[in-house]
Amino acid sequence: MKLDVSPMSSETIDLGRPSPESTGLARAVERAIRDSRALDVESLCIEAGERVWEVECSVIVTSLGGNAQDACILAAIASLRHFRRPEVAVSGDGATVKAYREGVPTPLSVHHTPISVSFALIRVPPAASSTADDDGTGTGGSQTPFRMESSPSGVVTASSVHAGSTGLVAVMDPTDREEAVAAARITFCFTAGGRELCFLDKPGGSPLDSDLFDACLTEAQTHARVVSKGLDNAIRLAEIR
Repeated sequence: MKLDVSPMSSETIDLGRPSPESTGLARAVERAIRDSRALDVESLCIEAGERVWEVECSVIVTSLGGNAQDACILAAIASLRHFRRPEVAVSGDGATVKAYREGVPTPLSVHHTPISVSFALIRVPPAASSTADDDGTGTGGSQTPFRMESSPSGVVTASSVHAGSTGLVAVMDPTDREEAVAAARITFCFTAGGRELCFLDKPGGSPLDSDLFDACLTEAQTHARVVSKGLDNAIRLAEIR
């Protein structure tokens, strides 16, 4: 797996110098595809102990407009599923790679399709409310806890914001501006259809309570099913063309 963040993607990227963004994105793609064993590497064997296919997947990021991690993982697995390797004829001590027009190209054997869904956790001050004493003076500081809400737009609010504290709002598929003000980030990666969790990533930042975590998990699982169906349809149309 290779990943390169182009200098044209953002003014913060320096030419010829590895950036934290490219390092983090490359590691995320490796965890989602290589470490989760999405690709059947045994099927790449041509001759046991002699020859094997080497598959290189390169991802080039041309824009850091937000949620590049999910886009990179989706692009990488889509390219692997769409790729067709040429047929190989093995005879004696030699092996001949046939041209695409001479043989039937073979798709790579993929165990599962990882779908990544990320949330930016943004800290939002609770709405201030005040109460009055018997003498009419305002005491203030009273805070009504937030209620858990999950919407198709991907916004989930914390359910346990207590008096005088601040809450976290989890925004799915965040933009670059939302990522810039986020207190933390969490990523769920599911197999196709949202059946199993491939990996979970939360690189530091503010903690989140169990209710918010469960709400994000449910929302991510639902969104993974939608993305998986869209990817299947896109690959099917590409094969027809």
